[in-house]
Amino acid sequence: MGGEVEIVARFPDETIVIDQFGDTDSGGPVKQAGGDCATDSTGRCQRHPLFRTTEVTTARTLSRISLAFGRVNRTTFHEDGERPETDTDHTVMLTLLALELAPGSMNRGLIAQFATVHDLPEVYAGDTQTLIISADERTKKEKRELQARERLRKELGRDSWICTLLEIYEKQELPEARFVRLLDKVLPKITHLNNRCIGAQRLGVTFHEFRSAHIRQHEELTVQYPELTGLLDLLQESMTLAEDAWPSDEVSND
Repeated sequence: MGGEVEIVARFPDETIVIDQFGDTDSGGPVKQAGGDCATDSTGRCQRHPLFRTTEVTTARTLSRISLAFGRVNRTTFHEDGERPETDTDHTVMLTLLALELAPGSMNRGLIAQFATVHDLPEVYAGDTQTLIISADERTKKEKRELQARERLRKELGRDSWICTLLEIYEKQELPEARFVRLLDKVLPKITHLNNRCIGAQRLGVTFHEFRSAHIRQHEELTVQYPELTGLLDLLQESMTLAEDAWPSDEVSND
């Protein structure tokens, strides 16, 4: 039964294929995936018997996605104002804060799940600063992120739990999803506070534009998330502290 080739996964730098069919000593068919993971008739990998080949492929795909996610730089910075905050930095920060601040009425396990995956599409869409963004740029951002979610679904499969979780999060219907989304808006203000707004300044934003963006965003989020009064208060306080951290000489010159 030779000659049959089936592509099972694609990566930027390689293609893993099922490229060999033969017989095992027990008489069952062997599928050779990527050159070193042969499976027997039950689908078990002969070299790694705890995993099926599909599980190994998924593990490898997610490991690549995870490492690439850690290389996505945001427009915010660490305290030194030099090292960019990455998407993994941001995700860990959001998850920890969300778990600590979540109200008792919410499911912390679900909150942690949403926080973990909330920005995953940025592995392909990249991070887009929204401090000063036009309507056209926002539309393009949303389109890139939709395409990224579709790509993740193709890579991880139609039954992917992670992709389904992302879809539920994006619908913003569950209280836990809404909590994570609003808390996500707080974090940039905390990083601005920690590095004295260096990220905003490098975008060419003036203090007046910085404060105006805060006022506009708080008004919009108050309309969108009226039930999360505690988080809205935290957002306002974080905005005020970030504004207070703006270098005083530049505030007076603006």
